Amino acid sequence: IELVRGYSGIMAGIQIPIFFHSDINKIKSLKLKSEALRLELESTRIEQENNLSEIIKNLKNLELEFEQLKEFQKFISTNILEIGIKKFESGEINIFEFLQYLNKNLEIKIKVIQAEHLLRMQFSEYLFIQSKIYENENN
Repeated sequence: IELVRGYSGIMAGIQIPIFFHSDINKIKSLKLKSEALRLELESTRIEQENNLSEIIKNLKNLELEFEQLKEFQKFISTNILEIGIKKFESGEINIFEFLQYLNKNLEIKIKVIQAEHLLRMQFSEYLFIQSKIYENENN
């Protein structure tokens, strides 16, 4: 209430704040948190894309190595087995030496199976990361 000079009467008023100072700070804080989360999500997406690129590169290398190993395995194991059979039939080697030829043949086949297993694991990881990227893009 204030008396004003030259004005005969009383002036009264009410001040109703639309936003309180603490609410403005909360809003600013929430906006900053929202921006930080958005940046963190973007960073995670970029990291996942980089991981995906690395996995794709590894997959391509593994596929190439696997195909080469498979061809090599076919050639070597066939030759080892044929040589072992010929030497055993001609009497050049005994049964134990023949079993060593068979063992070499199996070792080569096991390496091919291990390489195929590694290739499938990498492919599974690729699919997993790709699904996570898809989830993040849709959320």
